[in-house]
Amino acid sequence: MIQKILFAVLLIQSFFAAAQQNSTNGWYLTTKDTLRILVVFVEVDYDTDSKLEDLPEGTEKWPDGGLPAYADSIFDTDWQEKPVGIMTRYYNESSLGNLIVLGDYLPKLYRVKMSEMGKANNYTLVKELAKIIAADTNLRSNSGLDLKQFDLWKDSSKLGSVKEKSGEAFEGLDHVMIFTRNFHKIPKDNGMASGSSMGFINGKRTDTYSIFAGGHGFPFGILRHELNHLLIGGNNFHAGGGNSAGFKSYFTFLQGGWSMMGASHSSLLTCSGWDRYWLGWQKPGNDFLISARDENNLEVNGDIGRETGGGIFLLRDFETDGDVLRIKLPFIPDSEFQQWLWIENHKTIGLNGSDFDVFQYQDHECITPARPGLYMHVQADANTREGKNIYRNVNADYLRSVIADGNYDFKWEADPLLLEPCINHVAYIPYYYDPDFENPFTGNHAQEFPQYYTNADTILNSETMRIAAHRRMGDVYERISMNGNPRHGFRESGNKRLGVGTNPSSANMLTLVNTRRPAKEDEQNNRKIYINGLSVEILQTLPDASLIVEVRFDDNIVDQNRRWCAPEIVLNNHIVEGPDLIVKEHLTFDIGETMTRFDNPDTVNGKTYFTDPTTMIVKSGAELVVEGRITLKANSKLIIESGGTLTINKKARIYVENGSELILKNGAIKRGKGKVKTDRTGVVRIG
Repeated sequence: MIQKILFAVLLIQSFFAAAQQNSTNGWYLTTKDTLRILVVFVEVDYDTDSKLEDLPEGTEKWPDGGLPAYADSIFDTDWQEKPVGIMTRYYNESSLGNLIVLGDYLPKLYRVKMSEMGKANNYTLVKELAKIIAADTNLRSNSGLDLKQFDLWKDSSKLGSVKEKSGEAFEGLDHVMIFTRNFHKIPKDNGMASGSSMGFINGKRTDTYSIFAGGHGFPFGILRHELNHLLIGGNNFHAGGGNSAGFKSYFTFLQGGWSMMGASHSSLLTCSGWDRYWLGWQKPGNDFLISARDENNLEVNGDIGRETGGGIFLLRDFETDGDVLRIKLPFIPDSEFQQWLWIENHKTIGLNGSDFDVFQYQDHECITPARPGLYMHVQADANTREGKNIYRNVNADYLRSVIADGNYDFKWEADPLLLEPCINHVAYIPYYYDPDFENPFTGNHAQEFPQYYTNADTILNSETMRIAAHRRMGDVYERISMNGNPRHGFRESGNKRLGVGTNPSSANMLTLVNTRRPAKEDEQNNRKIYINGLSVEILQTLPDASLIVEVRFDDNIVDQNRRWCAPEIVLNNHIVEGPDLIVKEHLTFDIGETMTRFDNPDTVNGKTYFTDPTTMIVKSGAELVVEGRITLKANSKLIIESGGTLTINKKARIYVENGSELILKNGAIKRGKGKVKTDRTGVVRIG
């Protein structure tokens, strides 16, 4: 985001025959034990065309002809209990101590002549650099390590296989990380990683390499993203703010959030619970990979669902203690993508000391720093860690944030607005939330890229995607909330509950596998919202910001005014005794103004919608009780199937506005003394 176009492309994909794979072994690089990386600094001699050079005079962070000022702060050379190097600290925290990533650099600045590259690009630069390094004899790192100390693992063409340690003889460098000072083909904040060799060094092929623009400063964001590819998987694993429009994704909108595969669109800089699950990073001494505590501070399995039941849980700090809950969302048919809700207590840097438990840009004065709270997201699919094609059967953006701010049909101002410089100085069209257009099920949230359309549009694509950068709140414009705002966390003093009647909702999310254009039908897509009874509530905040959280699966009450929009909402029988949904206030079924498809728009009341009017179906055995009001508008439908029950209590009302329908099929049960009122073209059908 923010004018940072990522070159986050893993260029070498594997075409080896698929063998049994396990994600906990790592894609190309090991996820366990110790990895030591050799760092190389290079600048290009623009002997043929000096006008192309980026940063010809250098910067304070990397002067012309010298080594960067940050050279000694990237990695620790050897392990110590309190790591200092930023990357060593990052992997120690993310892996809960399972993976130690060390490194050191060659103390020489290498120069590659433009004239010797031929056609200048990443590959020709790397090829020429390898030749120059290979000509050096008796190479030693800055701290005096020989190359064997950077060869701890055998090269493996079997991705996801168990990684074998190297023998006594030098077999090749495990990973070479290249920083360029002034190469115009790799702009600021760009880089790439490759699972192939960069060439021969010391007579042996290197195993993997990566290359980054480093002249403007240490490129932590893109560096971690690209190296994480070699642990997690290819371009189809972009998530948590690291995706771009061209990669196939589960959700309609490009996602922000947080993940090891995050990048310039991320909010928090930490890993996610999914990352640790995928890589098998279990906290030493724990019995469970997905681990939480009960109210007595005893470890329990944090991977729960309706079958295991809810309970009361203690969530200490996610980043340092590793506590996390994952809840399987009920009632999604086996034929569709399964979904899980992840719940993480981020205490943030002030309480846990983590430099990564922060919002990405909170060092800017215009950004409000992260505050402790529950930060949640939903995982779609991306759950099979062992098999023959686990690295191919995943789409990008498998994580979607659930922010306490809620979901809405975004409203937009007419013109771009140029505010004072913040992270950048770009004019964006501001958006705002209209309380009457909340949309818990299918609306947009602040950590994604919405689509904008008008009555003239017949198709949507990446060109109609907007950046939600400036948010208007009253008379104030808030900056870059896509990259995180304290309101996005759930906390006892604010939004402390997620359930059937809250915004956002505990229900599953719609998926539509796409590349920001009309998509082929995919039978696994989730195109229905299933009311599931799940609720998550913060009961108590302890003095150290640990949280007591209650999880239930019997939530059946809408006790606030709500607007529900979705092509289809399904109410199954999920309460053992009693009604499955009770509407105590005013529930409106409306057509959402947030798109749920890219083409074939509908026209309702003269307005274009890239979605369907809302239909809610009460299934056989389920009961809907109305104690307040329900309004059906904009061609919405409420259908009571055979064996389903609609109870309208005394003084309760159902209003069927023009074009909408209340349908009671043969065998449906209607109870109560409440009334149904219809407008001129509103319809009640029986039978």
